[in-house]
This record gives sequence, structure tokens and C-alpha cells, in this order.
Amino acid sequence: MSQSDDANGTAAETAHVKAAMGQPKGLWVLFITEMWERFSYYGMRALLVFYLVSKISADNPGFGWTDKSAQMLLAFFASSVYFTPLLGGWMADRFLGTHRSMLIGGWIMALGQMLLFVTEYWGYDKGVEVVLLSTAPLPFLTFMLGLVLIVLGTGMFKPCVSVMVGQLYGADDPRRDSGFTIFYMGINVGAFLSTLVAGTIGETFGWHW
Repeated sequence: MSQSDDANGTAAETAHVKAAMGQPKGLWVLFITEMWERFSYYGMRALLVFYLVSKISADNPGFGWTDKSAQMLLAFFASSVYFTPLLGGWMADRFLGTHRSMLIGGWIMALGQMLLFVTEYWGYDKGVEVVLLSTAPLPFLTFMLGLVLIVLGTGMFKPCVSVMVGQLYGADDPRRDSGFTIFYMGINVGAFLSTLVAGTIGETFGWHW
């Protein structure tokens, strides 16, 4: 191979690296959006069982459930989160579009998180030891509705945000691979920080915070 070929190859590789680094501005918006969505989801899920099994009489009260009941609810919630994106992706393709579906899903998830937050402010009747539909209907229904909204919102949000990353690039754009790498780094950062931050706040100030 001649020196000119080496120079041409090096120049082409340098141009490829520069192109890969110059990402679209929209990528960073999606990076931050997905990072905080994963932070919110994994932070809440990390505390869900602890909250459910905490006694109402404890300094940091919860629902007073058994470990088995709490684990069953977590399993049903987590499996639903991974199932609903099938329906959400279909709705985005057929009716709403990716951008609109992601926005609607994000607002639904935010409303669900707010309902989980206000659950603690309904209070309980004196003598209630376990929060159930029969013993404390308002906190119970508020909490369950919050979980349902998070499931539905995630189903609309999750399949669309990854698709929107792909829509930022043309078919032969050399930045695509590095763009998805950056995007998935946001997922990992949000998931990693969520348990540290949410766990500390939950145990220090209260589960609902």
C-alpha cells in the first residue's frame, strides 16, 4: 500500500470520527428525557416493595402488606410495563405518531407518579393496620391508579423514544451507531442514579418523596 493510500485511509477515518462526534441536537434532548424517565421508573420500583411492607405505625409508614403480596404486585407491575409497549407502539404507528405518543406517555407517567405521591396525604382511619380496598379505599385506589397510569404511560413512551433516535439520522449516516451508544448511556446513567438518590430520599424523608 502506498503512502497516498495510507493518507487517504487516515483522512477518511478521521472524517468518519468527526462525523460520528457531531451528533444532532435532538439526540441530547432524547438523552436527557430517557435518562430522567428511567430515573423515575427504577427509583420508584426500587422502593415499591419497601413501601408496601412498611407498617402504618412505623416512622416511615407504608401499606403494611406481607412480603408475598408486595412481591406479587411488583411482578405484575413489572411484567405489565414490558407488555404494554407492544400496544403503545401499534398506536403510535397507526394513529398518534411517535412524537405525540411520547409526549402523551410522558404526561401520563408524570400524573401516575403524582398520584403515588399524594397517596400518603389521604390519611387512614384509626385502627387500620393494612391498607386494602376494604380498609382504606381512597389511599388504595389512588396508589393503584398511579401504578396503572405509569404502566400505560410507559407503554406509549418507551417504544417511541428509541424510534425517534433513529429518525434523527439518514440511512447511511455514520453518526447513527455512536448516537445510539450515547442514548443508551443515558438509560444506564438514569437507572444507576435512581436507586442511590431515590433510596436515600425515601429512607430519609419518606417513601412518597
